[in-house]
Amino acid sequence: MRITPHNVEHGTFEGEVDSFLMDNGFLIESAPFHNTMSEEFVELLQYNFNPCSMYIRARADRVAIHPETGVVFQWEAKTHWEEKGSDMMLEALPLCYHLTLSQFDVSCLYVYKDPHRGYEKGFWIKDLASIQKDCIFIFNRDIYTTGILRNINTYFDHCFPGIRQVHTRGPGKGSGDPCLKIPEEVVKTLPHWKDLINDIIPALT
Repeated sequence: MRITPHNVEHGTFEGEVDSFLMDNGFLIESAPFHNTMSEEFVELLQYNFNPCSMYIRARADRVAIHPETGVVFQWEAKTHWEEKGSDMMLEALPLCYHLTLSQFDVSCLYVYKDPHRGYEKGFWIKDLASIQKDCIFIFNRDIYTTGILRNINTYFDHCFPGIRQVHTRGPGKGSGDPCLKIPEEVVKTLPHWKDLINDIIPALT
């Protein structure tokens, strides 16, 4: 992977969250597929668009466990690395997986940092429904419309009902994957990610 300032900044943020959790009695493990599988297997998954492969690639980056209480949750760190643009942009497919798993009480915490505007925010995936009504779903018409992923729109319709959609053509910036745009005015209202963790700490003592 090419090392960029964004990679370094993102890794630093992950380390800050790791440290905060460990200071509060949690153990942390890195869980993304590219850290837990052989190089050959990773390469095969990266270029395979089978729905199962897509799910494995979208799994959360970290898992936290509190040894004394058995509390376990996954967490994802997201960083906003461009100075322009102030909305939170999240890939839609991993959100769908986490939302579906939350119906089985599989918890996932999203932590977010925008160093340009000083935002450090977060939300539990189970609470996404309370803010997504104000979000925008951005979908590239040329992606995920044929072959084995041709029915993916039904997943998005199920996970993001009633959300205004904006359709684009061509890859644009980034991966080109469908994403959920959380406007800055909504981002401002989200709690600090530390507060979300602090909220569960009393239950651990």
